[in-house]
Amino acid sequence: TSTIDILDVAAEYTTTATLNLITPSCSGPVTATITDEQNCAVDPNDISVSPSGCGNSGNILKDQELTYTVRFENVGTGTAFDVYLEDELDVNLDVNTLQLLGSSHNVTAFQVEDNNVLHIDFRDIDLLGYQFPDQNKGYVAFKISPKSGLAEGTSINNKVSIVFNENEAIE
Repeated sequence: TSTIDILDVAAEYTTTATLNLITPSCSGPVTATITDEQNCAVDPNDISVSPSGCGNSGNILKDQELTYTVRFENVGTGTAFDVYLEDELDVNLDVNTLQLLGSSHNVTAFQVEDNNVLHIDFRDIDLLGYQFPDQNKGYVAFKISPKSGLAEGTSINNKVSIVFNENEAIE
């Protein structure tokens, strides 16, 4: 799974990763074992997409459905009563194929505006602060397909903003 950090890491970090591929080709099944150790500040809010694609460009098949998962965590000391996500869906995605797959809490709004912005609301979510690590996290997963007839090499980008209560958005 390819993960895009919503906020930049504020401190220097070191990472060590080991990847062992059983099948080196992109066309066949690949089994991998990854061990990753990081010593850094971590932003717990992120978005991931599956499939992550093949190669440096993350190439996928033209009609391949994309599954996005947005994770969020309240790292403050107070309760997050409401969480609002705004996902700027790429213009190359077909909003008519959008489907909610699952979430950690009750989704109170799931709608796309004319400008391709998906709004996902969790009103009255009541995420506790960081002192309660089993009760301060959430996620939402949805799938969407690229528009048909896209040219080979078309890029699809996705950007999510997360708002806890009435605070500034985390991008």
